Amino acid sequence: VKSAERFAYNSSSKGMLLVNTADSTGLAQQARKASGLGLDLYDERQEGALSSTTAVKYANKLIIVPEAGPMKSATVVSVKAALAKGAHLLVGLDEKSAKLEIGVAATEAAKKNPVRDLLGIRLSERNIFKVDASKSKIILSNPASVIGLEGLKNALQISDIILKPVSDKTKELLAATASGDTQSAGFARAALLSELKQEMLDDVIVSGKTFEKTPSKLKLTQLLTILAGATADEKKILGTLHEELETQRAALTGRDARKVAILQILAPLKAASEGLL
Repeated sequence: VKSAERFAYNSSSKGMLLVNTADSTGLAQQARKASGLGLDLYDERQEGALSSTTAVKYANKLIIVPEAGPMKSATVVSVKAALAKGAHLLVGLDEKSAKLEIGVAATEAAKKNPVRDLLGIRLSERNIFKVDASKSKIILSNPASVIGLEGLKNALQISDIILKPVSDKTKELLAATASGDTQSAGFARAALLSELKQEMLDDVIVSGKTFEKTPSKLKLTQLLTILAGATADEKKILGTLHEELETQRAALTGRDARKVAILQILAPLKAASEGLL
């Protein structure tokens, strides 16, 4: 049974769900609704192979394959073309489906950048100080058939947060906390901390001096800019981030000058954590 929904590109959509089985289509449609994200749906059974012309429209957006399965080779080629233009990719796979064409494409793309664990998924993201590295974020999750509707909804929401800049992650943490949405707040907090801790590690890896010489260019500075204009309640929320960031700073290898610079940059956050800001 094919999807009753025909593909239509929406320029304001956040990405595209790429499916080709009845089960994955049904789960994708339900998860899209549950997540509240505007996503286009492309059913390969109904539309035929995905063209590169269509795929590259999702440059800087997210292409989601909820369940890696046998796909038309032309579709996989088109997904690769979109990645080359800066698209991001979320694929649900396991050891078996990782050997299929779309699974190989995803895992090979993930190898291009450092990979870290975050909220039950694996995130491949470039070292931000390596300007020539691929900007595409590759997100590997378990297959939709394994994680079900709730798991796929979560993977979509986590991926959406991952793609946002630090300033938007920070604002989402504050808004979700204020509204009592503990799950969204948890996702935003984890993604934010993961990215800021990785920024420290990235600088160590390239033997950089960004924290010492040009802190205005840091993602961490985006957080501190919001902190400076935050309300008293918001400062309390942001202050809770200090402990994990300080733990990461203290564990860094390399030059002591970097650790000292980060300590100074984190000072307002420390003050917020102690109720002194």
